[in-house]
Amino acid sequence: MKISYIQMPNNLILDTNLNTKAKYLYLVLKMSSTDNISIIYTKTLLKKLQWSNTKTLKKYLTQLKHQGYIQYDFNKLPKHKPMEIKLLPKGYYTELDREIIHKTIEICKAVKIIRYTKDNNNNNIKKEVLADLKEDAIILLYLYEMYYNENFSCGYACPSYEHIYKTLKIRQQNITAINKTLHDNYICKCISGTYHQDDDGNIRQHNNRYIPNKIVTEDGKTRYKRHKVKNKI
Repeated sequence: MKISYIQMPNNLILDTNLNTKAKYLYLVLKMSSTDNISIIYTKTLLKKLQWSNTKTLKKYLTQLKHQGYIQYDFNKLPKHKPMEIKLLPKGYYTELDREIIHKTIEICKAVKIIRYTKDNNNNNIKKEVLADLKEDAIILLYLYEMYYNENFSCGYACPSYEHIYKTLKIRQQNITAINKTLHDNYICKCISGTYHQDDDGNIRQHNNRYIPNKIVTEDGKTRYKRHKVKNKI
């Protein structure tokens, strides 16, 4: 059984000049590439991205090119011929298997979140809605995998919500919703941080710990099998 892994440059994952949509575009180009060259029609790329706006595509292609992650020689998106885009390797990388990538994208296209609106009397109304968080979710999973090291004393990736927001620009509410979705679907085990007392006597909470459930052996075994899904994140 041959396992296919998709590599993302660590510099790109951590690049605060790019949002998760730009990084997701790079990922989709990478998944469609051979020897770091993606030859793909505009309509095909939009379909893979599940985007409808060519302006959005051009915007993020330009950003990736400006930051030195891709290279191409067209000014306008070609209509009748494929684009040829070269992905430029940059230092260390993090990889996830295609299976976990596809599953993450699929289940995070409709994630339950809470939004507040105003009624006619200017009162807050709490409403549960479905949000498309696939771009945020898959890049967040790459971040967890990048930090994961089983040799750490805690054994898990432990980035704080503050660090995630500064790095990926994902709001805390969406981080929590994504974590719950990943945990409940056995994609990433999320362990709530325990409380402790600091040297000044203040009660503080350790960062959550994250264990991405990627395939780790050639015969398709993942990092773990199952966990309890009742754990509150």
